[in-house]
Amino acid sequence: MKAQIVTERGDALIATAARASFNRRSDQYTDEQNEGLQRYLVRPTPQHFAPFCHVRLTLRLDHWMIIYKKLDAYNKTGMIEVRQSDGVVDVSHSLYGWYILLRDKKVHFSIADSVIDHLQAIAPVAAKVLDLDKYRARDMHKDGYVQVHQAPLSYETDFVTLRVELPIAIARQIMKSVVGYMYSEASGRYIVYSKIHMPTELHGKPDNKKQGSGKPLGFIRNAIARAVIKASYAVSKLAYNFLHRVIGVAVEESRCVMPLYTGTVFVVTAARQDWDRLLQLRTAGDAQTDIQVLAGLIAEELEK
Repeated sequence: MKAQIVTERGDALIATAARASFNRRSDQYTDEQNEGLQRYLVRPTPQHFAPFCHVRLTLRLDHWMIIYKKLDAYNKTGMIEVRQSDGVVDVSHSLYGWYILLRDKKVHFSIADSVIDHLQAIAPVAAKVLDLDKYRARDMHKDGYVQVHQAPLSYETDFVTLRVELPIAIARQIMKSVVGYMYSEASGRYIVYSKIHMPTELHGKPDNKKQGSGKPLGFIRNAIARAVIKASYAVSKLAYNFLHRVIGVAVEESRCVMPLYTGTVFVVTAARQDWDRLLQLRTAGDAQTDIQVLAGLIAEELEK
């Protein structure tokens, strides 16, 4: 298993998140190809918005600068608000979330241009692809538009993106922490699976059904269990390769014979406090051994 900080920002992060489906990254393609990908993502209805949600912008605003009374669930999806003093609020939203607020006129005209300026500075290609300029506030004021307020950036809500390699079974445990997280995962519909993980440590049955496992297996039972697991992995790989390479079954259907410890990769973005919450849960003594190991790797990366 691996956990690695994703250093890409803005448009490069959008491309890396989008290309996670094929287990690739933005730097494996040209700028023109990555821009073309963004245009492809916004072409359909509904748009493929997920990759745009990895890019975040946090602004410190007066409370009236967002038209809260008119916000619906769609506008608020992914929004984080931290109330400060004197009616000031830190509003954090994804690039796509800010686009939706601007499009639906939920941002007060006095800061609309400022928000667009920030988004263009962070991800100029995405701003162009989403055509943010048409949501500027030039025609929203009876006396002609004058920029009234500059929306200041706030870094108190710090977002971190990681690229994680892990077994599918452990990925599903991580994905139980969904509030505040944005995932883009390699897809078995598009890639050919090649790696199957072996559990770090094997345990016996628990005394309490609420606990996933009991004490570690002894030497003999551990050796037998690992031999059985390796044999089953070999059969699974053989069946998988036979289905899609010999018979010609689509890989998205051939994967039905693969075990839960098949390796996957995802790009995931979350606020630092959400990562800390995940670590608190997954480093606990009653967590599965493998997810404790992964949590340790994530903690090392976050310290950087």
